[in-house]
Amino acid sequence: MTCEELKAFEILVSDFNKYWIPCVWFTNLASQARSEGRIHDDVALRLLMDVVTIAVYSFFTICLIGRQFLEPKEGYEEDKIDFYIPI
Repeated sequence: MTCEELKAFEILVSDFNKYWIPCVWFTNLASQARSEGRIHDDVALRLLMDVVTIAVYSFFTICLIGRQFLEPKEGYEEDKIDFYIPI
């Protein structure tokens, strides 16, 4: 996120969490690029959206597993991964 985008993000007021706003920005920019002819057809736009979706899901999955922690001071006998999936 650029400094200008961060300023615009912080100015926005929402009754809900603002985590979805960059996604809306991206989809609006992709639609604008399609209407301006920078994306040549709907198949390319769909492929772009699919790639972004895969990247976001992959990042979420990696963060979910990678941010798990062990506390060896608590007396774990062996190293076990602390799997937790918030549902």
